[in-house]
Formats: sequence, structure tokens, C-alpha cells
Amino acid sequence: MTGPYGPADAIGLLRGCGGHVGFVPSVCPETWCFTLTQLWRAGLRGVAFDLGAVAARIHATGRGACVPLGLPVHQLNTFLLSYARQACS
Repeated sequence: MTGPYGPADAIGLLRGCGGHVGFVPSVCPETWCFTLTQLWRAGLRGVAFDLGAVAARIHATGRGACVPLGLPVHQLNTFLLSYARQACS
């Protein structure tokens, strides 16, 4: 959506989108996840599948929500829309 950008530009671009929630759709149990860090630095809440370090970080901080891996797409969409409405109110 934004084209190439440098690491220093990521937070400004995320804030400029006007969102409240960022989805980290990784299906591998990552060991950290810089994307989640950037979402939080930009003031967004994170949503991810409930596995690996991403889920552990969200659970530990309460700065987002986790959904079951394999959740049907229509249920995931409904959850994301509902969670985003909650996050912006």
C-alpha cells in the first residue's frame, strides 16, 4: 500500500493509516516478531493467532487479542471488525 519505506518510517506510516488494530497473520510459531513491536510503537493493538512468541507477548501485556489457528475466515473477519470497533471506542 505504501511502496518501499525505511525502518524509521514504519511507525509514521502505521499511524497515518488511521487504524486501531493490526493483524499479524503468521501461522508459524515465531520467536519474537518485529511487526508486533512496530504496531505497539504506533499505538495499535495487535491481533494474532494463538501460537508462539507473538501470542505469548500479547497474553503477557494484554495489548491485543489472540484467535485460534484455523479459525474460519468469516469468523476471523467478524472478530477483527468487532475488536476494531471496541478498540476505537
